[in-house]
Amino acid sequence: MGAPGEAGVRGAGCLPRAPLGRQRETWINMVLVIGATGNQGGSVVRALLAAGVGVRALTRRPAGRRAQRLRRLGVEVVGGDLGDPDRLTRALEGAVAVFAVQNYWETGPERELRYARSVLQASRRAEVRHLIYSSGLGVRAHSGLVALEGKFQAEQELRASGIPYTVIRPALFMEDFLGASVPLPTFARYLLSRSPIAVGRLLIGVLAAMGPPSRRVPLCALSDVGQTVSWALDHPAESLNRAFDLVGDAPTVRDLQTSWQDVGLPPAWSFPGISLGLRLLRPDLAALLHDLTTTAEAEWHLPPLQLTRWQDFLQGMAHPAH
Repeated sequence: MGAPGEAGVRGAGCLPRAPLGRQRETWINMVLVIGATGNQGGSVVRALLAAGVGVRALTRRPAGRRAQRLRRLGVEVVGGDLGDPDRLTRALEGAVAVFAVQNYWETGPERELRYARSVLQASRRAEVRHLIYSSGLGVRAHSGLVALEGKFQAEQELRASGIPYTVIRPALFMEDFLGASVPLPTFARYLLSRSPIAVGRLLIGVLAAMGPPSRRVPLCALSDVGQTVSWALDHPAESLNRAFDLVGDAPTVRDLQTSWQDVGLPPAWSFPGISLGLRLLRPDLAALLHDLTTTAEAEWHLPPLQLTRWQDFLQGMAHPAH
């Protein structure tokens, strides 16, 4: 699984190599970012703009507030829908690369795969020279995980398409402990909406209830997505037709709990039935979290970058820069 020849992580303290020297390819003059108003897409937009790359954002709501903010940053915003390959092809005109992410938690596996196929079709028509697809850590054949089925099939079809590609597979996002993309039931989102820290207390409590405290939790930050995409475009010789797992740190569940409190945050919630409640309300999420904490570290294939450490993220969260 992943990129052949890449060394796997051998422990929570083992990090990828330091960033390589920049080798910006002169042909990268415009990148289409699908999902630019979302979490991962927003990270990619920020990283590409910082690198001086032209960005075109595809969004279903080109008149929305998030799209307007992108325009003020100098992003070209175009309206489009992944269910319309013809419109997507037009959005790709003049772009030499594309970043694509689909949200299983919003679409389900069938529509997720349909949207991925639409991106492949449009990219082939537009003769895209580099397609970067965001998948998920743990994607593999016969995983039995509904949340990864569409991503696995999309990866297989991408490899067979002939389109030059890079696959990135993010781990659990550190920002999820602030409610960034945890697919909570509607009533829970309402109850926790005024306190993002409460999401982290709940999530750590769930992880603690799912098994031994020695289990490792693979994590990355949203900024790692943008950093890796920018690197992949800079280094096609190293990134094309390969897959990379984004794991910046893998603390144990016990370390998650203690480090959370060490920076002055309130302790995780723990009450009877917390894990059972998740399995009943969101069995797909419960199965994915269990799989993430039992994944084999030796199979992780990391980009040659310094990704975010959990402790650094916590320090920044508890003591944000002004």
